Amino acid sequence: MALAETLLASKVKLALVGLLVVTGVGAGAVATGAVDVDGVLGQETDLADTVPDDATMVMRFDSGVVEDDTTKQMVNAALETQAESSPNYDGPESYTELIEDAEEESADSDLSLDGFHEAVVFGDTASTGFGGEQYVGVLVRADWTPEEVVNASESEFTTYEETTVKGYTVYEPNETSQFGSSEQIGVVEDGVYVIGTPDVVRDTLAVAAGDESSFDGELREQYDSTQDGYFQFAMEVPQQQIPDSAYENSGAPINTNVFADVRYVSGAYYTDGDTVGMAVGMATDAESDAEDIQEVTDGGISLLKGTVENETAKETLDDVTIERDGTRVTLTFEQTADEMSELVRLYYRMMAMPLGATGPTY
Repeated sequence: MALAETLLASKVKLALVGLLVVTGVGAGAVATGAVDVDGVLGQETDLADTVPDDATMVMRFDSGVVEDDTTKQMVNAALETQAESSPNYDGPESYTELIEDAEEESADSDLSLDGFHEAVVFGDTASTGFGGEQYVGVLVRADWTPEEVVNASESEFTTYEETTVKGYTVYEPNETSQFGSSEQIGVVEDGVYVIGTPDVVRDTLAVAAGDESSFDGELREQYDSTQDGYFQFAMEVPQQQIPDSAYENSGAPINTNVFADVRYVSGAYYTDGDTVGMAVGMATDAESDAEDIQEVTDGGISLLKGTVENETAKETLDDVTIERDGTRVTLTFEQTADEMSELVRLYYRMMAMPLGATGPTY
């Protein structure tokens, strides 16, 4: 299995599964905000400072979410409700079972689950992979040796050989490998790796060496504006890849065309004690565009409040706030862990209902 698959499809994803389950619900709530969360960085170098300037998307994951009690409570609510509501669900029924499954899978690899600390996924949102390789990579901070990382990436189709790029050790697929991965593994520093295509690895190491600049400008400003959390992201919206029809009203009572003016989207997930917060920010080129987005978004939430009958859903909408600062519109959503857990249960009960079924009005 390719290392990127190992990291993103199993080890990293499993380490962050609590966050991913919760943010699936949070995306539906459309929320924003951030607080200062003690992460794993301490005085270490910020991995984002090594992301190349060609990146138009940056996402940071902090493994501290795995031990966060507030997140555990919400994940338990999600898993328990799925087990109770869906007859076809055969996954773990508690957070403890989830972690045990992850640790069992991790035992089959040289990469220990406990050794993972942080990952920054980055890339170019305009790259398609057609007629060329996608520009996407991941920076990882972990207590893994280079040998363990390479062993986790090798397969019957791919073996690696050591070389040097910009003075840094790089492991690249052996020329004799067939049908295997083309991704390389670069050692940025002790315990920090960059995994991606040759262009990604070369550019990242050039930044580490001081030969090229890391990502900056509006994207960096939007990323930094999310502050700290267990999950942070910022991305440039690839408007050239979004058809005009995506913004058509199609009979909607609000003018969704205004969202075609969004140039950057950013966000965060965080907890503070027993409070859960999530974030979405939208940035435009002009204040007038941001004003339109604020007005339409506020109107959309007001419209939902008038049509939703479920009291839990109504209370959730009441906890969404919308603010504008210049060209940036920010939606903020905070609830206690108990309130959010109830929302999670409602979400999975609703998802388990067959189409056309009668029952509570959501």
